[in-house]
Amino acid sequence: MSNQSDHHSIKPISGDISRRHFIQASSALVTLPFFSSNTMAATQDHAIAEKTIDAKENERVVSTCSSFDCGGKCDIRAHVKDGKVTRISTRPDADLDEEMPIMRACVRGRGYRKFVYHPDRLKYPMKRVGKRGEGRFERITWEEATTLIAQNMQRITKQYGPASRFVSLSTGVTGGIFSGANMLRRLFNLTGGFLENYHSVSNGNTLAVTPYTYGTAASGSTLDTLANTPLVILWGHNPNETIFGHSNHYFQKMKKNGTKFIVVDPRYSDTASSLADQWIPLLPTTDNAMIDAMMYVIVSENLHDQAFIDKYTLGFDEHQMPEGVGENESLVAYLMGKKDGIKKTPEWAEPITKVPADTIRQLAREYASTKPAALIQGWGPQRHICGERTARGATLLATITGNVGVRGGWAAGYGMALNSELRKTIAGPSLLTNPVKAKINITNWVQACEDKNLVTPQNGLLNAEKLDTEIKMIFSMAGNYMVNQNTDILHAAKVLEDESKVEFIVCSDLYLTPSAKYADILLPETSFLERWNIGGTWSYGDYIILSEKVIEPEFERRTDYDWLREVADKLGVGEQFSEGKATDRD
Repeated sequence: MSNQSDHHSIKPISGDISRRHFIQASSALVTLPFFSSNTMAATQDHAIAEKTIDAKENERVVSTCSSFDCGGKCDIRAHVKDGKVTRISTRPDADLDEEMPIMRACVRGRGYRKFVYHPDRLKYPMKRVGKRGEGRFERITWEEATTLIAQNMQRITKQYGPASRFVSLSTGVTGGIFSGANMLRRLFNLTGGFLENYHSVSNGNTLAVTPYTYGTAASGSTLDTLANTPLVILWGHNPNETIFGHSNHYFQKMKKNGTKFIVVDPRYSDTASSLADQWIPLLPTTDNAMIDAMMYVIVSENLHDQAFIDKYTLGFDEHQMPEGVGENESLVAYLMGKKDGIKKTPEWAEPITKVPADTIRQLAREYASTKPAALIQGWGPQRHICGERTARGATLLATITGNVGVRGGWAAGYGMALNSELRKTIAGPSLLTNPVKAKINITNWVQACEDKNLVTPQNGLLNAEKLDTEIKMIFSMAGNYMVNQNTDILHAAKVLEDESKVEFIVCSDLYLTPSAKYADILLPETSFLERWNIGGTWSYGDYIILSEKVIEPEFERRTDYDWLREVADKLGVGEQFSEGKATDRD
């Protein structure tokens, strides 16, 4: 035990470009923190160049970006004096580039100084001394913390097997290529594996169903490819008010070029206000009725892309059905009511959606006759029971009009784009192969803690008929998920309070979050200003951003990589884990 007893109530890098080489090359580039495929020509031999834009006397300005849960990756310029961030600015007018997003930080981005220096931030490693969930801890040393973690990993793995180990969602660091959660997964895979989860609390329905149409979830593109698209339909998508903020840069450019925007949304959002040439409100959760009626119009008026359908699809009509499928199971048969007796006409959809039949016809005709057209869905409409049907229906609508795989198109569903050649050169940590093949749906983790028999193939278990064990160890790395973002928070808290179920919980975070109160070991993580990373934007353009370390961490805060390397040493796999890389920058 530490003699300081403060009580509180409260494969690393693979690929074509190494992490260090990327940092060296990109830091030598101009003063902008983002790098497009046209600016990656900088030599890797350049030393790291410090930015001195708008600097006052004895002050340096470092360009970086946030790797927290935001798709913007805005230009954050930290003004540093005597090792402290004195203020945060963003891109000045002189640096604006017509071809690239404005990248100006929002109010949240400009307020990160207070976030980093807030007195409530965790300062030292701590061990729980009260009941789970009370939030009572005492200070310990890092040596004690990493020893306890290593000992419990060994004990639990030996007693229950590697499938008893689980990594909770790390929602706080989804914006960076590198994360403590991924390094933990690497360590787990070096020592037997862990129980993986799949899907997402943000987009689980559309992520699951989009591949049923396309074979991949990546049904979108990068927004810089839509410059000359004549028609964009934003269906339940409100980028002006959400973390997809840089969409507005591209959309405003497109609007100047003559692109027509139609917004389908129950609410007159900021996006509808600033972009929409036409706003079509509908009742929530009735999207599919409107989509069906649009497809009915397109098919009955022969507006579908027959050549595309013949070449690339199955199941459009009875002539395209695979062998062995019964009658009236095709899309056309469904739309024409061959099986249920209901024709999916605009008049049928009007009382369901409250959208006038003439409006549905107009939209269907316009979408089918405009090439290319981008049908971009937001994730809000799929966040309910049966929400996958909205995504599935829209992918069929995009398919029958031939707006799939074409420049300037966007084929509904999950969206996003496959990694470009530029992004493929920047590799995240190699996680190695997980010997544990079973996977659970992210929404089933509480059941997996409570009783392994509650998780079955019928409710989402993959690659196994049953779980070998309950979850006995949880690591929460920069994610206030456990009692904050799941389907039954009160029940999750009750399960976590029971130490006979989950026997050991480790939380690494910036603050004592509601989830962190359930930790047995609580660790003080670094903010993005105190570590190196690489930021990747969410489907905007072909560029990546260096998240440069700005200041040294204060008190006893450490990066997750740093202390995990220490745990790996105690488990006897230190060299395999780090491959000789001493810091997160390497």
